[in-house]
Amino acid sequence: MSDPPADAARPAPPASGGGWLRPVILALSCLVIGFVGGWILRGGGGGATVLPPADNGTTTEGTQTAPVTTQARPQPPPAPARAGVTLVILNGTSVTGLAARTKTQAEGLGYTNVGIGNAADDGSPTTAYFRAGARAAARQAATDLGARRVQPLPAGSQIEAAALEALPDAEVVVVLGSG
Repeated sequence: MSDPPADAARPAPPASGGGWLRPVILALSCLVIGFVGGWILRGGGGGATVLPPADNGTTTEGTQTAPVTTQARPQPPPAPARAGVTLVILNGTSVTGLAARTKTQAEGLGYTNVGIGNAADDGSPTTAYFRAGARAAARQAATDLGARRVQPLPAGSQIEAAALEALPDAEVVVVLGSG
């Protein structure tokens, strides 16, 4: 037997670096898909909640660390007890007796100082108006009586005049609307 000629076909050696490229691309693809999938499942645009470290103010070396402070959104003051709210309900619709029926509903919820009256039917939605310092009470009354809006009582308005006639010291005025 003789040796094969020098120019005979031999298998080509593998290209340098070609063996590691596919696993790296596969690993990077899995990471990207994992991050995108987690982001989508988490909800995308939500804010992150960062909790302060749970320690007693010292490090492992025994030195003091600065206390962690966080800024929370200011919470609205709690609503006063319904019995302590002076409330006027004005009928701003063409439905006869609506203010009286709503007064009965309010008293059933715990309001004890409730006056009623009438306001102009201007097609507005039910609105809870408040005097200075009574915003929390107005929010509570709005929730209780189905008002869509809460806003300051306009000074010198027909609504203020009707409220004064019904109950001079009213803090909250709910105008029942038809819109």
